[in-house]
Amino acid sequence: MESDPNIVLDWNAYSIAAKGFTSAGSTEKALEMLKKSEGLILTSKRRSMAFDFLLTQYATTGMKDEVLRLWEVHKKSEKLYNKSYISMITSLLNLDDLEEAEKIFEEWDSSELFYDFRVPKFLIGAYCRKGHMEKAEALVNRARMKGGKPLPLTWYYLASGYINVNQIPKAIEALKVGVSAFEPGWKPSGPILVACLEYLKEKGDVDEAEEFLRLLLAKHIISIGVHDKLSSYMKNADLISQASRLMEEDAIGGDGEATEDTEPKKMGDFVGDSEIKECRN
Repeated sequence: MESDPNIVLDWNAYSIAAKGFTSAGSTEKALEMLKKSEGLILTSKRRSMAFDFLLTQYATTGMKDEVLRLWEVHKKSEKLYNKSYISMITSLLNLDDLEEAEKIFEEWDSSELFYDFRVPKFLIGAYCRKGHMEKAEALVNRARMKGGKPLPLTWYYLASGYINVNQIPKAIEALKVGVSAFEPGWKPSGPILVACLEYLKEKGDVDEAEEFLRLLLAKHIISIGVHDKLSSYMKNADLISQASRLMEEDAIGGDGEATEDTEPKKMGDFVGDSEIKECRN
């Protein structure tokens, strides 16, 4: 294509080639394509989008220095919007650099941009994956005080984090809020549901267990048949194995990810391409 005088390559063409080389494990070739792509950004009418995309591409190659360098170029070349901060924060989280991601978040938080809860959501997810639940809670409260409304997936992140640190009562409450906020048909992780149900069984709180099961039924997370069986299994000593089997039969067993504001797939399956694409929109 480069040798054809009738074809004019833009930044996107080279970025696509870079993605292909990265997938094939040819990092050196990928970086070569990214450099060519970067050289064409300023001639593009969609410069902001181009910078955001290349940030994530450099992160995929594992080149943190390049991510930080391009971010500085981006700041000097274009006005930054929420989607730019999302691209930068998710890139750093995919590089497992939580400290640098926190710095970028603080930079965003001190800006005068519209408070988009997707920005803190990514950081909350990272805190939950690492077991930093106090930090996660503090960030949720801080965001709410500024007028931000937690997204449904935020509550699911919190529930997952609470399960990991054995704070099951908090996990149940967070999951209730998340399930209530999601559109019907969303499926949380089977193991998380089983952990919550097992806790309620051991606690002996039949009313709370029934309330929880009715919520799952109302949101079409479980079928009426599974609801009835789980209700009876709440009195069964072998709840975990029975519930796990029923969850599998009812097609509940994914990672609980959703497409509502979609967000990292590496590092604990929280930031994926679908989320980054959505953020760019």
